[in-house]
Amino acid sequence: MLALLSACSSPGGTGDNNAQDAAIANRIELASNGKPVPAASATPARTGPAFPPPFVARWGRTAADCDPSSNKATGLLVINTDGVRFFDTEAGLSAIDRPSEYTVTAQLAFKQAGAGFGERQMFALTSGGTALLRTDQATGKTERYDRC
Repeated sequence: MLALLSACSSPGGTGDNNAQDAAIANRIELASNGKPVPAASATPARTGPAFPPPFVARWGRTAADCDPSSNKATGLLVINTDGVRFFDTEAGLSAIDRPSEYTVTAQLAFKQAGAGFGERQMFALTSGGTALLRTDQATGKTERYDRC
């Protein structure tokens, strides 16, 4: 009977399973355009408002904006969990509303040249999360960005 049971298991049988588990863990999710979608990371829980993970990324108005070696990336927008950074300024996130899975409205607190001011901006994901529309709520002006 023992011989029958041992015939069912291969020597070092867990090695194959470990290799498969590692391959699954290292798999990268790709968006429809073939660019990697950032995986959710295990970070400490925030107590204040935060951008949802699908919005947290580097975004560019042109392909040149996404080039990390460029010092002229004037159309670069970086969204972090706690705020946004543009080419020449940054803003902290004061409040956020999420009317849908693909849209957030953020109250941003800017500091520029020693003065502070606030703006409400809407961010909407399109094209399967590979494009972002940013609309200034005061002016209605919309800018389109692509995920870097």
